[in-house]
This record gives sequence, C-alpha cells and structure tokens, in this order.
Amino acid sequence: MGSLLTPGRILAVDVRPRRAGYAVFEASAKLLDVGVTEFRSPQEGVLRVASLASKFHPAVIVLRKLGEHTRRDRPRTNELVRLIGQRAKASSIRTVFITARQVKRYFEGSGIRNKDQMAILLAQECSELGWKIPPPRKAWQTEHWNMPIFDASALAFTFIALASASDQMAASNDHSSD
Repeated sequence: MGSLLTPGRILAVDVRPRRAGYAVFEASAKLLDVGVTEFRSPQEGVLRVASLASKFHPAVIVLRKLGEHTRRDRPRTNELVRLIGQRAKASSIRTVFITARQVKRYFEGSGIRNKDQMAILLAQECSELGWKIPPPRKAWQTEHWNMPIFDASALAFTFIALASASDQMAASNDHSSD
C-alpha cells in the first residue's frame, strides 16, 4: 500500500462527451484493467464510473482538469466530471485533477511530443497495452477509439509521478527537521 500521498489503487478516467477511457493501476504503476465505456448521458456515464469504482475500490480517482476555452470544455463533459466528483466524495474516494500541462510536462521529460508517441511509451511501460496501440493518426482522421485508454493511463502515470515527488519532498523535510 502507498503512503498518504500515493494511495494503493488508482482509477484514472479520461472523460469525453459520450465515452470515457479508464485505467486502473496499483500505486506501483502495475496495470490492473483498462477500457473504454460508452454512455448516452452524463448520468449514465457517472453510473459507469461508479460501477468501476465499486469493482476496483480505488483510493483515488484521477480526472483531467478541463481548462476553459479548450476543445474538451463542453457542458456535457463538465457535467460528467462534476457528477463523478460528487459521487466520489459521497463514497469517500479522493478525487485529484491533473491538468493537460502537467501531463505534457511529465511526458516531455521522456522526449514525447505527441499522443502517438505517448501511446507507444505507455505500451512499453505496460506490456498489456501493446495490442491496443492505435495506428498513427493522420491530420484528417478522427481519434482512434482506443486513445482514451492511453489518455487515462497518462493521467495515472502523471499522478503517480507527482505523488512520488511529493512523498520524496515530505520525507526530505522530515529528515531535515531531525
């Protein structure tokens, strides 16, 4: 089990208007499950996420913080994120929001410049994802169905890295006060 900052199980959810990619990890970055779930309404979407939470019992749900005036800033998506946060709070599950900038910064450290490269790197880290790597996207193509899986996994990896860095800073502060 992890420390207070790094919980034992993480449910990362990448929310889209009519579907969500999810990834379930142990704090050690061990992948337990991934997938994409579809829904017709935000209420149905929150029930899908609640079902995942009851199945995997996460200590934390990680969501992407939706920036204003971005492509993901849609009323339907915002409603779903809000409902997931409310449901998690009611279930005493901590909710953490990760910004797109934090994800980008984390992966830039590995020389990653786009989502296709990110998917390949994540599949190298979690071999179970290898068969889900979408083909490289052309400018005129819509995003592949599996990409939300990799976006959710990226949220989880970013969260684990941020929590680990916080743990290390807390530990060094404890040692420096001795």
